[in-house]
Amino acid sequence: MSLPKTLQRLLDDPRVDEILDERGDRNGYWVYLKQPYWNCSTETSCVHELTVAQVMHEMRHHVEIRPEETT
Repeated sequence: MSLPKTLQRLLDDPRVDEILDERGDRNGYWVYLKQPYWNCSTETSCVHELTVAQVMHEMRHHVEIRPEETT
């Protein structure tokens, strides 16, 4: 799968359920993942970062199918 490079393209990513932009509250971006995906670095079903670049890094390196879903 080709990885998205912008937040707009991330909306079309099949792993993404919803994106909340909370920069106005200085709380960055919240990307909620569809089942069976999760963020293995935080062991949650979301990615929370302050910048788009950080979100993309997490999506590229830490979002995967939840291990118990593969068996």
